[in-house]
Amino acid sequence: MITATAGEFTLRQFWAARPKQSFRTVAVERIKQGPVDVFFVGSSHIYTGVDPSCFPYSVVNLADSALNYQMAEVLCRKYWDQVSQAKLVVIELDAVPVYIDTIERYKGDYRKLNEWGLSAHELPISTYDMIRGTMIENFTNTRKNRIRIHKPNTQLMQEGVPGPGFSIRNGHIDTTCIKEFFSGIETNFQVLTIHNNLNCMERLVTDLVEVGVNVKVLRPPFHNSYWNNPKGIERNIISDRALERLLQIPGIMASDVIDLRYLFQNENKCFIDPHHVSALGSRRLSKRLAQIIDLDKNTNSKDATNYSPPPKIIEFQK
Repeated sequence: MITATAGEFTLRQFWAARPKQSFRTVAVERIKQGPVDVFFVGSSHIYTGVDPSCFPYSVVNLADSALNYQMAEVLCRKYWDQVSQAKLVVIELDAVPVYIDTIERYKGDYRKLNEWGLSAHELPISTYDMIRGTMIENFTNTRKNRIRIHKPNTQLMQEGVPGPGFSIRNGHIDTTCIKEFFSGIETNFQVLTIHNNLNCMERLVTDLVEVGVNVKVLRPPFHNSYWNNPKGIERNIISDRALERLLQIPGIMASDVIDLRYLFQNENKCFIDPHHVSALGSRRLSKRLAQIIDLDKNTNSKDATNYSPPPKIIEFQK
Protein backbone atom coordinates (compact mmCIF):
# COMPACT_ATOMS: atom_id res chain seq x y z
CA MET A 1 0.00 0.00 0.00
CA ILE A 2 2.77 2.43 0.91
CA THR A 3 4.64 1.67 -2.33
CA ALA A 4 1.54 2.17 -4.45
CA THR A 5 0.73 5.42 -2.71
CA ALA A 6 4.26 6.74 -3.12
CA GLY A 7 4.26 5.81 -6.82
CA GLU A 8 0.90 7.43 -7.38
CA PHE A 9 2.05 10.53 -5.50
CA THR A 10 5.29 10.80 -7.50
CA LEU A 11 3.66 10.35 -10.90
CA ARG A 12 0.94 12.88 -10.17
CA GLN A 13 3.45 15.50 -9.16
CA PHE A 14 5.92 14.74 -11.95
CA TRP A 15 3.22 15.40 -14.53
CA ALA A 16 1.55 18.25 -12.61
CA ALA A 17 1.01 21.32 -14.75
CA ARG A 18 2.60 24.62 -13.86
CA PRO A 19 0.48 26.39 -11.22
CA LYS A 20 -1.85 28.88 -12.87
CA GLN A 21 -4.60 31.27 -12.01
CA SER A 22 -8.07 29.72 -12.01
CA PHE A 23 -11.61 30.79 -11.22
CA ARG A 24 -11.02 29.33 -7.75
CA THR A 25 -7.88 31.31 -6.96
CA VAL A 26 -9.40 34.49 -8.39
CA ALA A 27 -12.41 34.02 -6.09
CA VAL A 28 -10.15 33.59 -3.06
CA GLU A 29 -8.17 36.71 -4.01
CA ARG A 30 -11.37 38.73 -4.32
CA ILE A 31 -12.66 37.54 -0.95
CA LYS A 32 -9.41 38.58 0.72
CA GLN A 33 -9.60 42.06 -0.83
CA GLY A 34 -12.62 43.09 1.18
CA PRO A 35 -16.39 42.87 1.65
CA VAL A 36 -18.45 41.00 -0.94
CA ASP A 37 -22.10 41.95 -1.46
CA VAL A 38 -23.42 38.64 -2.81
CA PHE A 39 -22.15 35.07 -2.72
CA PHE A 40 -23.53 32.40 -5.07
CA VAL A 41 -22.96 28.90 -3.70
CA GLY A 42 -23.31 25.66 -5.65
CA SER A 43 -22.02 23.28 -8.29
CA SER A 44 -20.88 23.74 -11.89
CA HIS A 45 -24.32 25.19 -12.68
CA ILE A 46 -23.19 28.24 -10.70
CA TYR A 47 -19.56 28.62 -11.73
CA THR A 48 -20.42 28.28 -15.44
CA GLY A 49 -23.70 30.18 -15.23
CA VAL A 50 -23.31 33.20 -12.96
CA ASP A 51 -21.03 35.90 -14.38
CA PRO A 52 -20.04 38.39 -11.62
CA SER A 53 -19.31 41.10 -14.20
CA CYS A 54 -23.03 41.32 -15.08
CA PHE A 55 -24.05 42.63 -11.66
CA PRO A 56 -24.02 46.24 -10.39
CA TYR A 57 -22.62 45.03 -7.06
CA SER A 58 -19.77 42.74 -6.03
CA VAL A 59 -20.39 39.03 -6.60
CA VAL A 60 -18.24 35.97 -5.87
CA ASN A 61 -19.14 32.37 -6.71
CA LEU A 62 -18.26 29.70 -4.16
CA ALA A 63 -18.90 26.89 -6.61
CA ASP A 64 -17.14 23.97 -8.24
CA SER A 65 -17.74 20.89 -10.33
CA ALA A 66 -19.82 18.24 -8.53
CA LEU A 67 -19.84 20.32 -5.34
CA ASN A 68 -22.36 18.84 -2.93
CA TYR A 69 -23.94 20.52 0.08
CA GLN A 70 -21.40 18.96 2.41
CA MET A 71 -18.49 20.62 0.60
CA ALA A 72 -20.51 23.80 0.06
CA GLU A 73 -20.79 24.04 3.83
CA VAL A 74 -17.05 23.39 4.24
CA LEU A 75 -16.26 26.12 1.71
CA CYS A 76 -18.63 28.66 3.26
CA ARG A 77 -17.26 28.04 6.74
CA LYS A 78 -13.71 28.44 5.45
CA TYR A 79 -14.63 32.06 4.63
CA TRP A 80 -17.36 32.44 7.23
CA ASP A 81 -16.23 35.88 8.37
CA GLN A 82 -16.81 37.21 4.85
CA VAL A 83 -19.86 35.07 3.96
CA SER A 84 -21.69 35.95 7.18
CA GLN A 85 -21.20 39.66 6.44
CA ALA A 86 -22.61 39.50 2.90
CA LYS A 87 -25.83 41.28 2.03
CA LEU A 88 -27.12 38.16 0.31
CA VAL A 89 -26.17 34.51 -0.12
CA VAL A 90 -27.80 32.63 -3.00
CA ILE A 91 -27.65 28.84 -2.71
CA GLU A 92 -28.23 26.55 -5.65
CA LEU A 93 -31.13 24.14 -5.29
CA ASP A 94 -30.71 21.11 -7.52
CA ALA A 95 -30.40 17.34 -7.37
CA VAL A 96 -26.63 17.32 -7.99
CA PRO A 97 -25.59 18.83 -4.63
CA VAL A 98 -28.04 16.43 -2.98
CA TYR A 99 -26.97 13.05 -4.39
CA ILE A 100 -23.34 13.59 -5.42
CA ASP A 101 -20.38 12.50 -3.25
CA THR A 102 -17.80 15.18 -3.96
CA ILE A 103 -14.95 13.61 -2.00
CA GLU A 104 -15.45 10.27 -3.75
CA ARG A 105 -15.35 12.01 -7.14
CA TYR A 106 -11.93 13.51 -6.38
CA LYS A 107 -10.53 10.06 -5.57
CA GLY A 108 -7.74 11.22 -3.30
CA ASP A 109 -6.51 14.13 -5.43
CA TYR A 110 -7.65 17.32 -3.71
CA ARG A 111 -5.52 19.86 -5.56
CA LYS A 112 -8.58 21.62 -7.00
CA LEU A 113 -9.92 22.01 -3.47
CA ASN A 114 -6.48 23.28 -2.43
CA GLU A 115 -7.02 26.15 -4.89
CA TRP A 116 -9.88 27.25 -2.65
CA GLY A 117 -7.43 27.51 0.23
CA LEU A 118 -8.66 24.25 1.74
CA SER A 119 -6.07 21.91 3.23
CA ALA A 120 -6.49 18.17 3.59
CA HIS A 121 -7.05 18.69 7.34
CA GLU A 122 -10.18 20.73 6.59
CA LEU A 123 -11.83 18.10 4.38
CA PRO A 124 -14.32 15.43 5.55
CA ILE A 125 -12.00 12.51 4.67
CA SER A 126 -10.50 9.48 6.35
CA THR A 127 -7.17 9.59 8.18
CA TYR A 128 -5.48 7.63 5.39
CA ASP A 129 -6.77 10.01 2.70
CA MET A 130 -5.83 12.99 4.88
CA ILE A 131 -2.22 11.79 5.13
CA ARG A 132 -2.02 11.10 1.40
CA GLY A 133 -3.66 14.42 0.59
CA THR A 134 -1.25 16.27 2.87
CA MET A 135 1.74 14.65 1.14
CA ILE A 136 0.52 15.79 -2.28
CA GLU A 137 -0.40 19.19 -0.90
CA ASN A 138 3.01 19.80 0.71
CA PHE A 139 4.91 18.73 -2.41
CA THR A 140 2.71 20.91 -4.64
CA ASN A 141 3.15 23.93 -2.39
CA THR A 142 6.93 23.50 -2.54
CA ARG A 143 6.83 23.52 -6.35
CA LYS A 144 4.54 26.55 -6.38
CA ASN A 145 6.88 28.50 -4.13
CA ARG A 146 9.75 27.82 -6.54
CA ILE A 147 8.08 28.74 -9.81
CA ARG A 148 5.08 30.96 -9.04
CA ILE A 149 5.10 34.31 -10.85
CA HIS A 150 3.32 36.98 -8.87
CA LYS A 151 1.27 39.45 -10.94
CA PRO A 152 -1.09 42.24 -9.97
CA ASN A 153 -4.71 41.11 -10.05
CA THR A 154 -5.57 43.78 -12.68
CA GLN A 155 -2.99 42.36 -15.05
CA LEU A 156 -4.32 38.84 -14.54
CA MET A 157 -7.84 39.97 -15.39
CA GLN A 158 -6.60 41.74 -18.55
CA GLU A 159 -4.98 38.51 -19.68
CA GLY A 160 -8.35 36.77 -19.75
CA VAL A 161 -8.27 35.06 -16.37
CA PRO A 162 -11.83 34.08 -15.41
CA GLY A 163 -13.84 36.07 -12.89
CA PRO A 164 -14.14 35.30 -9.18
CA GLY A 165 -15.63 31.82 -9.20
CA PHE A 166 -16.73 32.01 -12.85
CA SER A 167 -15.54 30.11 -15.92
CA ILE A 168 -17.13 30.25 -19.39
CA ARG A 169 -18.07 27.16 -21.38
CA ASN A 170 -18.25 27.73 -25.12
CA GLY A 171 -20.28 25.81 -27.69
CA HIS A 172 -23.93 24.80 -27.88
CA ILE A 173 -26.02 21.71 -27.44
CA ASP A 174 -26.72 19.10 -30.13
CA THR A 175 -28.31 15.65 -30.35
CA THR A 176 -24.99 13.83 -29.86
CA CYS A 177 -24.30 15.82 -26.71
CA ILE A 178 -27.73 14.97 -25.33
CA LYS A 179 -27.29 11.24 -25.91
CA GLU A 180 -23.84 11.24 -24.31
CA PHE A 181 -25.08 13.22 -21.34
CA PHE A 182 -27.94 10.91 -20.45
CA SER A 183 -25.97 7.73 -21.14
CA GLY A 184 -23.27 8.78 -18.69
CA ILE A 185 -25.36 10.40 -15.97
CA GLU A 186 -25.46 8.81 -12.51
CA THR A 187 -28.34 6.47 -11.69
CA ASN A 188 -27.13 4.89 -8.45
CA PHE A 189 -28.23 7.18 -5.63
CA GLN A 190 -26.91 6.49 -2.12
CA VAL A 191 -29.44 7.14 0.64
CA LEU A 192 -26.77 7.97 3.23
CA THR A 193 -25.11 10.49 0.90
CA ILE A 194 -28.44 12.20 0.21
CA HIS A 195 -29.28 12.27 3.91
CA ASN A 196 -25.90 13.75 4.83
CA ASN A 197 -26.06 16.42 2.12
CA LEU A 198 -29.56 17.50 3.13
CA ASN A 199 -28.43 17.80 6.75
CA CYS A 200 -25.48 19.96 5.65
CA MET A 201 -27.76 22.14 3.54
CA GLU A 202 -30.15 22.65 6.44
CA ARG A 203 -27.35 23.42 8.91
CA LEU A 204 -25.67 25.93 6.57
CA VAL A 205 -28.89 27.79 5.73
CA THR A 206 -30.01 27.80 9.38
CA ASP A 207 -26.71 29.29 10.55
CA LEU A 208 -26.78 31.94 7.82
CA VAL A 209 -30.30 32.98 8.75
CA GLU A 210 -29.45 33.05 12.46
CA VAL A 211 -26.58 35.52 11.90
CA GLY A 212 -28.88 37.77 9.89
CA VAL A 213 -27.84 36.97 6.33
CA ASN A 214 -30.51 37.24 3.65
CA VAL A 215 -30.68 33.84 1.94
CA LYS A 216 -32.19 33.09 -1.46
CA VAL A 217 -32.41 29.82 -3.35
CA LEU A 218 -31.72 29.49 -7.08
CA ARG A 219 -33.16 26.75 -9.27
CA PRO A 220 -30.94 27.05 -12.39
CA PRO A 221 -32.13 26.69 -16.01
CA PHE A 222 -32.16 23.44 -17.97
CA HIS A 223 -32.63 22.56 -21.63
CA ASN A 224 -35.99 21.12 -22.71
CA SER A 225 -34.34 17.74 -23.37
CA TYR A 226 -33.77 17.50 -19.61
CA TRP A 227 -37.51 17.65 -18.97
CA ASN A 228 -38.23 15.10 -21.73
CA ASN A 229 -35.96 12.43 -20.24
CA PRO A 230 -36.93 10.16 -17.30
CA LYS A 231 -33.52 10.78 -15.70
CA GLY A 232 -34.09 14.53 -15.79
CA ILE A 233 -37.59 14.15 -14.37
CA GLU A 234 -36.21 11.90 -11.61
CA ARG A 235 -33.66 14.52 -10.64
CA ASN A 236 -36.28 17.22 -10.58
CA ILE A 237 -38.21 15.12 -8.04
CA ILE A 238 -35.09 14.97 -5.85
CA SER A 239 -34.76 18.74 -6.16
CA ASP A 240 -38.43 19.22 -5.21
CA ARG A 241 -37.97 17.13 -2.07
CA ALA A 242 -34.89 19.14 -1.12
CA LEU A 243 -36.99 22.29 -1.52
CA GLU A 244 -39.63 20.87 0.85
CA ARG A 245 -36.88 20.33 3.43
CA LEU A 246 -35.53 23.82 2.84
CA LEU A 247 -38.90 25.51 3.31
CA GLN A 248 -39.18 23.96 6.77
CA ILE A 249 -36.25 26.09 7.95
CA PRO A 250 -37.45 29.11 9.97
CA GLY A 251 -36.85 32.30 7.99
CA ILE A 252 -37.01 30.66 4.54
CA MET A 253 -40.19 31.22 2.53
CA ALA A 254 -41.46 30.33 -0.93
CA SER A 255 -40.77 33.91 -2.02
CA ASP A 256 -37.06 33.27 -1.37
CA VAL A 257 -36.94 30.78 -4.25
CA ILE A 258 -35.68 32.14 -7.57
CA ASP A 259 -37.06 29.58 -10.01
CA LEU A 260 -35.40 29.89 -13.42
CA ARG A 261 -35.57 26.24 -14.45
CA TYR A 262 -37.50 27.03 -17.63
CA LEU A 263 -35.64 30.18 -18.63
CA PHE A 264 -34.76 29.98 -22.38
CA GLN A 265 -35.27 26.18 -22.21
CA ASN A 266 -35.94 25.88 -25.95
CA GLU A 267 -32.96 27.98 -27.09
CA ASN A 268 -30.16 25.60 -28.04
CA LYS A 269 -27.47 28.29 -28.23
CA CYS A 270 -27.95 28.97 -24.52
CA PHE A 271 -26.82 25.46 -23.50
CA ILE A 272 -23.79 23.24 -23.97
CA ASP A 273 -25.56 20.18 -22.54
CA PRO A 274 -28.97 19.52 -20.96
CA HIS A 275 -28.03 21.10 -17.61
CA HIS A 276 -25.18 23.55 -18.28
CA VAL A 277 -25.56 26.93 -19.95
CA SER A 278 -23.22 28.21 -22.64
CA ALA A 279 -21.39 31.53 -22.69
CA LEU A 280 -24.50 33.14 -24.19
CA GLY A 281 -26.69 31.43 -21.62
CA SER A 282 -24.52 32.62 -18.75
CA ARG A 283 -24.81 36.24 -19.89
CA ARG A 284 -28.58 36.01 -20.20
CA LEU A 285 -28.96 34.17 -16.89
CA SER A 286 -26.71 36.63 -15.06
CA LYS A 287 -28.49 39.67 -16.47
CA ARG A 288 -31.82 38.18 -15.44
CA LEU A 289 -30.54 37.56 -11.92
CA ALA A 290 -29.22 41.13 -11.75
CA GLN A 291 -32.75 42.33 -12.58
CA ILE A 292 -34.33 40.09 -9.94
CA ILE A 293 -31.90 40.71 -7.09
CA ASP A 294 -32.26 44.25 -5.81
CA LEU A 295 -30.09 44.75 -2.75
CA ASP A 296 -31.84 48.03 -1.94
CA LYS A 297 -35.14 46.30 -1.23
CA ASN A 298 -36.46 42.90 -0.29
CA THR A 299 -36.50 40.74 -3.43
CA ASN A 300 -39.71 38.82 -4.01
CA SER A 301 -38.51 36.23 -6.49
CA LYS A 302 -41.97 34.78 -6.99
CA ASP A 303 -43.20 38.05 -8.48
CA ALA A 304 -39.89 38.76 -10.21
CA THR A 305 -39.54 35.47 -12.10
CA ASN A 306 -43.12 34.30 -12.59
CA TYR A 307 -41.96 31.04 -14.17
CA SER A 308 -43.98 27.82 -14.14
CA PRO A 309 -43.76 24.55 -16.08
CA PRO A 310 -45.28 25.01 -19.54
CA PRO A 311 -48.26 22.78 -20.41
CA LYS A 312 -46.24 21.14 -23.19
CA ILE A 313 -42.47 20.89 -23.56
CA ILE A 314 -41.28 21.58 -27.09
CA GLU A 315 -39.33 18.65 -28.47
CA PHE A 316 -35.64 19.21 -29.20
CA GLN A 317 -34.95 20.10 -32.81
CA LYS A 318 -31.66 19.67 -34.63
